[in-house]
Parts: sequence; C-alpha cells; structure tokens
Amino acid sequence: MRPDPEELFFKDKVIVITGSTMGIGLRLANELSAIGAQIVLNGRNPERLDKAAAQVRNNGTPVLAVACDVSKPEDCRQLIASTMENFGRIDILINNAGVNMWGNVEDSDAQTLRRVMDINFFGALWTTQAAMPYLRKTKGTVLFISSVAAFHGLPQNAVYSASKRALASLAESLRIEQYDSGIHFGVAFIGLTETDKEKTVLDQNGGLIPRPEVTGGPRPQPIGAVTPLLRRMILLRQQQRVFSGIGLLHYWVNRIAPGIAHLVLLANFKKRNS
Repeated sequence: MRPDPEELFFKDKVIVITGSTMGIGLRLANELSAIGAQIVLNGRNPERLDKAAAQVRNNGTPVLAVACDVSKPEDCRQLIASTMENFGRIDILINNAGVNMWGNVEDSDAQTLRRVMDINFFGALWTTQAAMPYLRKTKGTVLFISSVAAFHGLPQNAVYSASKRALASLAESLRIEQYDSGIHFGVAFIGLTETDKEKTVLDQNGGLIPRPEVTGGPRPQPIGAVTPLLRRMILLRQQQRVFSGIGLLHYWVNRIAPGIAHLVLLANFKKRNS
C-alpha cells in the first residue's frame, strides 16, 4: 500500500491556525491532527477554545491552545511566542480568523468598521510578521483565508470585501519581498460556506447578530468540500485557488467584464431592498 502523500508531508508539522474554535479553522485542525500534525489553536473565547482543544486532542497529537485576540498586535506576537516556547518551530501559519459585518457604510459606526479591518487584515498581517523569522528557517507556508468577496465589493459587506481583497495584495507583496526566503504565501478565495449555527456577524453598531440569510443566491458549500482543497494548496504550495464553480465564474466575470458583475450585484441589491 502506497503511503499517503499528505500524511508524509504533514506528520509532525507545527501548524498555527487562527480563529480555530469553530467552522473551517476547527475542521482543518481536526483533519491535520488526524494525519500527525501538531496543532496550535487560537480563539478569543476561553471556554470555546478549551472545548475545541479537547476535541482535537482526541486525535492523539500534541495540541496547544492560545487565547488571544488577533486584532491586537501584542496578542499576535504572543501567539507566535507561545508556539515557539512549546514546539520550538513553526512550519505552517493559516490566517483563518475573520469577522463579517452587515450594514451600509454611511450608517456604520467607525469603531466597528475599524474592528473588521483589525481582525481580518491586520490580524493576519501582524501574525505573519511575527512568524516570518521562524517560517524562514523551515521554509514554511503562510495561507491567507480570503473570500470571493475580494473580486468585487459586496453591498452591505463593504469593509469585509475590502479586508479580503487586502489579503490578496499583502500576499502578492510578500512573495516579492521574501522571494529568497523559501516561504510559500498562498491565498484561498472561498465562497459562501456552511458554518456553525452560533456563528455571528457584527451589525453596523458593533453588536453581534446571527449571520443574515441571503435568499436567491447559491447554496453554501459544505465545509467538508473546502478543507481538503486547503490541505492540497499547502501540500502543492499553490499561490492561489478559487473555491467552487460559482467562485470561478465570479472571478472570470470580474476580470473580463467587471461592468456586468456590477450590474448583477446592483440588480440583486435593489431586489432585496424593494
């Protein structure tokens, strides 16, 4: 029986996953630990973090849980420092932590707009910055979890869209700045994906609300269809990947005929608000 290339590659790798107490982050942690990886979990809620750590430890590989808020640069540095103290190395950093906000820009609170950028963009930037000296030693990977919302700004999700587009630009810049480092920088453009029922988004005043249901669009893809492709991206050191057929259509329409994408989004927005 031929050995599984993923098991050979990920076995004993030290993998930091931000925002890993639910959804894609937790699913990845479970899958990677099941094939021998050593996992560093992260989240802001200590109770939820402990629950996630207990679940991942059932796979039999070492797990470190670090409670911190990636919107704070000092917490990002502490996440990486704790990883080095416990494992002595970092092979892969998956910048998965993120938050969405639902509301019109004009009516939104300035601190809420800033918080979305601090978590989605600066959280990834500060964690990557802190990890790069150690990733250079292992010639490791930084994977940014972006969104198809990066291709064209979505109404009522403006700052979320901007933050996800910024991640793509950050990765492009880092590939040039770090061209001789051996570090792989990948960007995953993920579409609408099933998530935990308790998943919330910010409203325009910073309050937490259930993720709004958008009718008439594509059905969310299951998490189980997303995480194997993320593992594949890391294994093959792919620079970018667009997830789902709808995502690819969105990507190419915005490249070839962005005016059409604008008209489609405008029509849907008018329909929702009529």
